[in-house]
Amino acid sequence: MTSVPPETTEQEVLSALKKNRWIYQQLRDFRVQQAHVIPRQYVSGESHYYLGKQYQLKVIEAPTQPQKVKMLRRCLEVTVKHKSAEKVKNQNT
Repeated sequence: MTSVPPETTEQEVLSALKKNRWIYQQLRDFRVQQAHVIPRQYVSGESHYYLGKQYQLKVIEAPTQPQKVKMLRRCLEVTVKHKSAEKVKNQNT
């Protein structure tokens, strides 16, 4: 891994990256890929990554149980009082 001196400006770094065609192409490809990412819905069956491993999301609605998150095998189990994408997202982070 290469580093730059702390006083180096962002513009200088970008200029150096543009001179290295491979790095610049990788950054452009990454931006193109990001444009096609589908926003998460936080529903059962969705795939999520945690610490570099892929887990399937399982959302459980249980109004009388405490809200919690637990991992079981390859499943990320989120218990919420009422199903909503926002509640699941907040439990998941």
